[in-house]
Amino acid sequence: MEYIDNLPAMDLMRSEKMTFVQLIIPAESAHRAVSYLGDLGLLQFRDLNADKSPFQRTFVNQVKRCAEMSRKLRFFKDQIHKAGIVSSVHPVLQPDLELEELEIQLAEHEHELIEINHNSEKLRQTYNELLEFKMVLQKAGSFLVSSNSHLAEERELDDHVFSNDDYADTASLLEKEMRSGLPNQSGLRFVSGIISKSKVLRFERMLFRATRGNMLFNQAPADERILDPISTERIEEMVFVVFFSGEQAKTKILKICEAFGANCYPVPEDITKQRQLTREVVARYQEANPAVYTVITFPFLFAVMFGDWGHGICLLLGSLLLIARESKLGSQKLGSFMEMLFGGRYVLLLMSLFSIYCGLIYNEFFSVPYHIFGGSAYKCRDATCSDAYSVGLVKYRDPYPFGVDPSWRGSRSELPFLNSLKMKMSILLGITQMNVGIILSYFNARFFRSSLDVRYQFVPQLIFLNSLFGYLSLLIVIKWCTGSQADLYHVMIYMFLSPFEDLGENQLFPGQKLLQIILLLLAVIAVPWMLFPKPFILRKLHSEVRQYHHSVGGAHSFCLCNSLHITNDGEP
Repeated sequence: MEYIDNLPAMDLMRSEKMTFVQLIIPAESAHRAVSYLGDLGLLQFRDLNADKSPFQRTFVNQVKRCAEMSRKLRFFKDQIHKAGIVSSVHPVLQPDLELEELEIQLAEHEHELIEINHNSEKLRQTYNELLEFKMVLQKAGSFLVSSNSHLAEERELDDHVFSNDDYADTASLLEKEMRSGLPNQSGLRFVSGIISKSKVLRFERMLFRATRGNMLFNQAPADERILDPISTERIEEMVFVVFFSGEQAKTKILKICEAFGANCYPVPEDITKQRQLTREVVARYQEANPAVYTVITFPFLFAVMFGDWGHGICLLLGSLLLIARESKLGSQKLGSFMEMLFGGRYVLLLMSLFSIYCGLIYNEFFSVPYHIFGGSAYKCRDATCSDAYSVGLVKYRDPYPFGVDPSWRGSRSELPFLNSLKMKMSILLGITQMNVGIILSYFNARFFRSSLDVRYQFVPQLIFLNSLFGYLSLLIVIKWCTGSQADLYHVMIYMFLSPFEDLGENQLFPGQKLLQIILLLLAVIAVPWMLFPKPFILRKLHSEVRQYHHSVGGAHSFCLCNSLHITNDGEP
């Protein structure tokens, strides 16, 4: 027995001796202390509240937090499965995380994913509405065309001819003259829309009973299936047009459409307006995007008009606040004004930065000048400096290093000088932006191989703009460089009223009078060049297409139309 009693601890016979310990730990450090003790693996915890239910325990809030994290993980799993993403067989090992850190990360990821889903649903809903509207315009338009075979064939030919994007600008112009739509002489009215194919029979039966048979129901299958953002299944739909008479019948039909979940869209009777709506719904493919340049030019032009670095700092703080709280504000329902500000928060940031820059150039801090970059280069000749034009400032040192000299503030010539500076700079920037827009139109015309737009749109526009306003920009630059006292208002006004008179003291360079006469003639020539040739050429092309239609029939006429369409150089 003595031998057995002297066996070492933790042998096969018995476990190591243990000590019952009671720890009293502050609540704020209890979680961390228990975690460390648990990692040691040397302790066994006893439950002192075994008679209590889980919801009566003191750590019930922590259990709820764990359950909430588990719910978020299930949500992520469902979204991954819904997106069709296959998880890796050998997942990458991540470092251990504390529950608090994991809870924060899961909350952030859930918020981002919910916001992405919300934006995706809104985009899908908008796309579905536009797609349904397009199909309703296409299908319902055929119901509104007269049963006359000649008009039907003519419409089919026109649909084929003007389906190409190169003639997107020509169809509406020519069709206004060639066809004026179908006048509603019978007093009939109609409601058009789209509905699920599975509901069409019950929908038609209900309309028949509600109107007592005083209606005409036309339907046609939609060309594309609509993707349901909730079930992610493509639904087959039918386009319908209900013809009726009377306001009461319209009220009943609209209520039935709402009850059956049908989406109603307004379709004009005029075919020309239908085509215009179709072109507005579907943007022109691969057209040059001016937003790339506008993202910078718009905030900068704003700063040119409202340059004040004090106001710019206020605007900067507001934009930074919106950006810092974008995750919180993005999940809230904002008012119309706040939603507009929140949507343009990054544009506001650019506007504020440019405003600070231009404000430093104007030397304006809430309309007050400051000697930020050193002292002024001017000083008063005598005490009447700020009260007279004849006795003014005297330059006694090098120019002010950056921006407007603060001595201009308070002088009698302050307003003419600063207004002239801002106005002339705005003119230069505006004319530059207009030239960029015209140049973009050239690249559009070249990409779509439309020599008609190049010859009769780009070239005359460029000549007209620069013959007048480009010349004015040149005069502004010359006046700044030479220090001339010429009155540019007088020069531009009398360029039109008296082009052959001598300029006198308003002459800025030799040969200015001859140049103004040449530029005026070019501007006068450019106006009819822009307005008249293109419409008449398009009319001529359209007339020849119609002549082919009347002289040749069937598929041969379509071949001729295709051959005319491919050239697209303004000649048949």
